[in-house]
Amino acid sequence: MEEQRTPSAGIDIQRYAFFRFMLPEEEIGRNDIEITVDYGVDVDNKTVVANVWARLENTMVKGFVYTEYVPIVDKGEQQCRLIAAAINRNPLFHQHLHAFLAWVQQHFAENQ
Repeated sequence: MEEQRTPSAGIDIQRYAFFRFMLPEEEIGRNDIEITVDYGVDVDNKTVVANVWARLENTMVKGFVYTEYVPIVDKGEQQCRLIAAAINRNPLFHQHLHAFLAWVQQHFAENQ
């Protein structure tokens, strides 16, 4: 007897790209902050949604920082440059990154 499967109730599959870079020391006073960005096209097909994460290099300590929105451009490398420039210009990135680093400092200080 063949098993009958019920069709899925609309699984939303999205494809995301990824890039990372080390934040320059002069940016935040540390040289061990890795920024990772996963990004994909929004439902409007005109905007790229980029989720920005921060991680302390050589640790498992990683946290979500914020989401950036930029227009779609044709080439992948240009898209990454546009996202990186938008991140760097956005005061929310710096505000949320500082909050993440304060949280890390508090929790590491408590455990030492």
